[in-house]
Amino acid sequence: MSRKVFITIVLGLMLSLVAVMPVMASEKLNLNVNGEEAGMFDIYGENGVTMIPVDAFVRLAGADLGWDSETNFNINENGESLALVVDQKEATLNGDAVTMPTGPVSVSDQVYVPLRFVAGTFGFDVTWDEVQRLIIMEREETRDGLTPLEVVVKSGAATQEINTYSMDGNMNVAINIEADGVKVTPEPMKMDMQLKGQIQSDPMQVYMQQVITSAAETGMPETVVETYMTADKMYIKMPEQGWVAQDMPFSPEFWQQQQDIQSNPIQAAEQMKEMGMFMNFGNDVTVGEQDYYVVNATLDMEKFREGMPQMMQQVVQGISGPGGTQNPEQMQAMQQMLESMEIEYYYAVLINKDTLITDVINLDARIKMDVEAPPIGETGEVGDGEQQGPKVLKMDMDMSGEIKITDPGMPFNAPDVSDAKAMTDLK
Repeated sequence: MSRKVFITIVLGLMLSLVAVMPVMASEKLNLNVNGEEAGMFDIYGENGVTMIPVDAFVRLAGADLGWDSETNFNINENGESLALVVDQKEATLNGDAVTMPTGPVSVSDQVYVPLRFVAGTFGFDVTWDEVQRLIIMEREETRDGLTPLEVVVKSGAATQEINTYSMDGNMNVAINIEADGVKVTPEPMKMDMQLKGQIQSDPMQVYMQQVITSAAETGMPETVVETYMTADKMYIKMPEQGWVAQDMPFSPEFWQQQQDIQSNPIQAAEQMKEMGMFMNFGNDVTVGEQDYYVVNATLDMEKFREGMPQMMQQVVQGISGPGGTQNPEQMQAMQQMLESMEIEYYYAVLINKDTLITDVINLDARIKMDVEAPPIGETGEVGDGEQQGPKVLKMDMDMSGEIKITDPGMPFNAPDVSDAKAMTDLK
């Protein structure tokens, strides 16, 4: 497999992950919210006051954040409104003056707020476990008797019952790439990505078309990439390549297991917890005449890493070289890429209160990884000869956008992949 194809696969994996901290010198503390570890939120203690980024707090609380200026901002949730100013202890709660133990502070482009005061304002009971150096926040949070996780699980079951749906969305992407410590471009490569696709639960089929438009100054042409997946095959159609195919890294048994889990609410909830998804309610919204639950989710990278080994092993084992053999250098590079991956992943979903189907997904993600390129010689094959080109690629990608779910229950339209070539035959 050539370097060009290898790097294309790496970028494709980064993009596909989305479709489907400042360093403080002060004391680092641990956080537990409603019985769940929340290690993804960066908190620290200073002079007896625990501080948390305001962006992190609104995510764990499901609140709305508004900025009137670079220093004046407000937090709103469930009818409560707190107005704050950076470096000022005085604040305003629902129009009344209040005093905090310390004012918000700006550190490394992040604004931090006093956790106990702000959390207490929005209904959390906050306690301190000295032995574990742990802050415990608790607040009963339900909608119509359901917790955020229960709403999401019920939404998943409703989606599985309709079996098929379409997706239509737009993503803004910015990528920084370094080759052996040197930036490939002086500024991030900015791209607009239009997504269209369809998903079927049983039997599993996924079709996705990505239309990628780069900023005019890059001089890069519009690129269309299509992906089609079944339980046992993955097909990619790249510009001037036509459809190419390879065995699915995950076995059919794995997909069946996932379907079985999604049909079992208890197992589905446990899997979400194990994979590090931290959830809460946002303020309910009405769009047109339709009422929605809003559920926010943030990925706990530490928990996610704990659940990654099995997935990593299946991915690495699924990558084959010529003749179906596994190339050790390529396998090692892919495993190193997955192990080095850092993900900051946040989404908010609008769940239809009548159907319980998710109608809108808002995504905000950052993915960082180091790719140690396998030796690729003059023939262009992995493992052939001495290293040609950069040895280490560092990729840092920011993505944000909105995806709408449409056409529930419509028949799945699979693309024609009858003329697909084997991935291992590409040069």
